[in-house]
Amino acid sequence: MRRMLLQLALSVALASLLVGCFTPSPYMAANQSLLAGDYASASTRYAAILDKDPEDWPSRVRYGYSLLREEKYAEALEEFKTAMISQGNTPQRHWAVFYAGLSEAAMGHADRAVAYWTGYANTYWPLTEVVREAAARLRSEPSAANPAFAQDVLDKMSHARAREMAYNRAHWFSGSQAQTGSFPEFNDELRITDPQSLPYLP
Repeated sequence: MRRMLLQLALSVALASLLVGCFTPSPYMAANQSLLAGDYASASTRYAAILDKDPEDWPSRVRYGYSLLREEKYAEALEEFKTAMISQGNTPQRHWAVFYAGLSEAAMGHADRAVAYWTGYANTYWPLTEVVREAAARLRSEPSAANPAFAQDVLDKMSHARAREMAYNRAHWFSGSQAQTGSFPEFNDELRITDPQSLPYLP
């Protein structure tokens, strides 16, 4: 009897240990919700992370993104502004700059979106090109700023991200292509079926 109780206790302890090993971290759980399109859950999870660590800027940008996808544009904008301040003039601020402009565009504020995007810079040209083209359109057609326009820009950024990943693969495996600095063509092979599956995020 005693041996059976000992075996049962060991089994329970092992099961608890295994559950702990496979329980995702709060950040991973939030990311899973985001990629699954459950933005309400994602925003709640990222908010909890930020309560404990307000300086976690990737979570801040992802929190803002989740709010943006919930169409809470004004709230999202505040998160991106906070992320911009925390990043200062570091290269990492391009995510917050882009999404601050996108939030303004979704709210119909063409001039404010352009103001943010004028300062956008990314080391990968196709991403910068998408933003510059979007800013150029809003300069010539301010009335184009609306949620549909913002969604279109977001989809283009996801496709450009796919190009970036393809270029990185070429850079890693093809020394000649890396030396020339050539970019893969923007063709159907590099387009992604669901832009939400590869969001432009840190």
